[in-house]
Amino acid sequence: MKKFSEIARMKRVDFLKARRIKKTSLDAWRPIPEADRQKNENLLTKSQLLSIINSLTPLLSDIEQSRFRSLSSQSRDSLMNILQEVRNILSDKIINTNKEE
Repeated sequence: MKKFSEIARMKRVDFLKARRIKKTSLDAWRPIPEADRQKNENLLTKSQLLSIINSLTPLLSDIEQSRFRSLSSQSRDSLMNILQEVRNILSDKIINTNKEE
């Protein structure tokens, strides 16, 4: 019985070591979220970009919304820039709101 317990304990130690090494190595090489998001955005189609922009524009003021109308004629690269601009406006808005509180 003692021999079985020793073997089981050694197997458990080996298993935990292997699991810790595997977990540590994966955690160390995780992609940066911003880089991962940008990589995914580069794969978006023009219609997907339009959908994202159109979903964010209601959060903008009326004057800002008017700047982002009739975007369907824009190129994909232009839409990428517009999306970034909308995000910048929204982040500035959030920062200003937090400063006021």
